[in-house]
Amino acid sequence: MSDGTYSVAGLMNLEKKLLGSHVQPDVLETLYEVQVEGIFRWSAMVVKPGKIILNEGRLRVAAKVTNCGHKPIQIGSHYHFIEMKPALSFDRHLAYGKRLDFPARSAVRFEPCDTKTVTLVDIGGKKYISGGNDLACGVVDHSKLDSFGGGKVLRKGMGQSTSVTDTEVLDLAIKNAVIVDWSGIYKADIGFKSGHIAGIGKAGNPDVMDGVTPNMVVGTTTEAFAGTFDCHIHFICPQIIPEALSSDDIQMNFGFTGKGNAYDPEALREQIKAGVMGFVEQTIAALKNRTIHAYHSESTGGPYVFRVCGGPNVIPSLTNPTRPYTANTLEEHVDIAESIAVEDILHDMGAISIMSRVGEVVLRTWKIAHKIKLQRERLGTGDDGPADNFRVKRYVAKYTINHHLVGSIEKGKVANLVMYSQAFFDTKPEIVIKSGIIVWSQMGDANASIPTTQPVISRPIFGGAASKNSYAFVSLVSIYRVQKYGLRKKVQTVKNCINIGKKVMKLNASLPKIEVDPETYVVKADP
Repeated sequence: MSDGTYSVAGLMNLEKKLLGSHVQPDVLETLYEVQVEGIFRWSAMVVKPGKIILNEGRLRVAAKVTNCGHKPIQIGSHYHFIEMKPALSFDRHLAYGKRLDFPARSAVRFEPCDTKTVTLVDIGGKKYISGGNDLACGVVDHSKLDSFGGGKVLRKGMGQSTSVTDTEVLDLAIKNAVIVDWSGIYKADIGFKSGHIAGIGKAGNPDVMDGVTPNMVVGTTTEAFAGTFDCHIHFICPQIIPEALSSDDIQMNFGFTGKGNAYDPEALREQIKAGVMGFVEQTIAALKNRTIHAYHSESTGGPYVFRVCGGPNVIPSLTNPTRPYTANTLEEHVDIAESIAVEDILHDMGAISIMSRVGEVVLRTWKIAHKIKLQRERLGTGDDGPADNFRVKRYVAKYTINHHLVGSIEKGKVANLVMYSQAFFDTKPEIVIKSGIIVWSQMGDANASIPTTQPVISRPIFGGAASKNSYAFVSLVSIYRVQKYGLRKKVQTVKNCINIGKKVMKLNASLPKIEVDPETYVVKADP
């Protein structure tokens, strides 16, 4: 920080002379990532077995290139080499229909008077050249060779197509994302169109790239996650909204449950017609075979409530104040250690299907997963190699899936995503996207010209006009009445609530036989 004594250049010179002895002991733990660009740590790469072969089967040629100009020239991996500036001297006939044989996002730089030999490779896809200096636009045709007069890949004529209209391209493409969803953990691009996920695969320019997924004609590099769904909110004040993350003008999807403690059925019908989604009954005996969502399926609801986790028609959720069971957990709650301790185990078995409570849902879910991973063996069949991906999928499913419109990363679902950098996974989202529009992001000083100028904090972004990006979920019978409420949110009905049960809860449908000792509160669960 400048105190007025040194100029900026002077401060930069001092920084070059800093030694380890000049730095506070905790800096190595606090400042481990400072404006360094990278994709993933090697240990975090998600790839198929075997080596990745670059541009397999394509014709390669070597070209000698000299920079005859007086300025440096940098060439990106997917730039049409024939379109380079006249200051570069090389055989342009040889470079026709080719690009650098480099991995995506890499480049080569020629300083003035530099001479280098580079390897060029055929472009892929439809072999259509566009952009650059318009020297060789059109489909690559070597019969026309005698007649034609430093950035990243997603640019005109390279990763970005120049020959299609708005209706044919994505509104937004997230590149090189590691996707964590109940259906799998994999690396892919995600494309958005009209607020929905248009495709998952490879986004790019089919004119020059092989394997572009249909409807994903073209971003950022980070990890993408399905948006969180919280099923247990005490709607006591408006301040719970920023606590949750971020109702008609607030960027959250809402659905309200009704109170089922009415003697007269007409009181229940009134609530349904007013727009509530469903009800909460009180005892297992009252349920019979009807589907119900049980909120406090853990020790907070009493030591015997665990038994509902074994019912096929009960969809159990758990609040997070007692999670995970570690140091100080007992001191914060009523002393029922035996039942509190078993909650983590039931979660790991898939017996408790949902994680809830408005604050720290995501954070506490992954704290449980980490703690239980150290306590128990790896889940799954071992097909994931050294990874524990089945456990990851089970836990992400506890706060994302089983919603007919939102909640998972798949084609056709609403484009609600939470994106993290690896260093801050589950604690500080990098970007929050609703209906394909950024509504919340880590953003620097608005007076700066780049988004990384300090102070970088979470700020509302363009999608903050959330009524256009969010949904209110209501009962089918109330749909016409709700439309008269003047809501600016989109209204969607819940469906198939009667016919579902715990069996539909992805990766969390275990039905153990649970017994609770009335004297000691010891819980036994047989899978």
